[in-house]
Amino acid sequence: MSIDAGSNGIGRMLDIMRNVAHMEQGNGLVLGEYLGDKKFQIEEHVFKEGEYQCLEGVFDKELEFTFEDKTETRAGGSGYAQFESHDHDVKWIKKKITLHTTLEKGDIVLAYQFGDEDYVIIGKVV
Repeated sequence: MSIDAGSNGIGRMLDIMRNVAHMEQGNGLVLGEYLGDKKFQIEEHVFKEGEYQCLEGVFDKELEFTFEDKTETRAGGSGYAQFESHDHDVKWIKKKITLHTTLEKGDIVLAYQFGDEDYVIIGKVV
């Protein structure tokens, strides 16, 4: 079974669920444990990175934001002309940030089994 890596995480998950709807019982939602170092234990199997799929947001991700405000208004006061309400130009700022997850060793995760040993890690159970 192939997964379209170009679609978003939820779309990938829905595609997998549609593709396995006809499979035998035993496939479906299961619980696992995060072992650290991008390893998971599901039932008696330990899976390392590359041996499972996961939804976006399970692990830290670098994001880039652009702030697009062109002016910033400053309030005036005190009655002096130099302190009257006025605008300042604001440069477009592009910043990279890292979105950190809270996945820690020992956390319980929800996974979807779509084959004998094929899983998609959905996220942390809280």
